[in-house]
Amino acid sequence: MEYASPDGAQWTFTVTPEQAAVDLLLDAASASTAMAPTGPPPNQLRITVTRTGDGWEITNDDDYRWPRCVVSIGTSESEIGAFAPNATITVTRAQFKPAPTDQSLQLPVSVTCYVGRQQMFIATERR
Repeated sequence: MEYASPDGAQWTFTVTPEQAAVDLLLDAASASTAMAPTGPPPNQLRITVTRTGDGWEITNDDDYRWPRCVVSIGTSESEIGAFAPNATITVTRAQFKPAPTDQSLQLPVSVTCYVGRQQMFIATERR
């Protein structure tokens, strides 16, 4: 996205397609589907995490489509984008950047979902 002001100043602001569609409201139809049928997001993000052979299955336990989410383990992250209601996604060890160490694999998995520019919801694997 490129901006210019009347005084001649120009700058570039890089956004993901999901951010452009939801946060910047460039696609009003997609932005409206980011909301639950009844309006704003629930008070908290609810997830279930199951360890698989080389990764984790993470289930969105809400009836809410979270527009932009990131999975974390230690200091490693993997962007998963939108997280559909009651959907399960699989995240493998190879998808994390930087790659998680063997020691960090003992840490709980957390999911952070963003709604708009200001709201952030975090859920951590229950052990």
